[in-house]
Amino acid sequence: MSALALVGLTILSVALLLSGLLFGAVCLSVLYSNRRHMLADQFAPLILLMFSVLMVVVGCHGLRGVSTALVGS
Repeated sequence: MSALALVGLTILSVALLLSGLLFGAVCLSVLYSNRRHMLADQFAPLILLMFSVLMVVVGCHGLRGVSTALVGS
């Protein structure tokens, strides 16, 4: 794998990881808030929270792939 591909995969993985964490924090704050708005239903934030967990897992998996490629094993 070329160095440019590794840099690109690293940037995408970190962006996906951080956006998943931010998205999860927003979903948790909506889930535990007492205000009623369009996402105040219980099922919508839970589904979005599962999607954010999936984003974090994919980001971690991408970073693991980059570290494996850098080590060369």
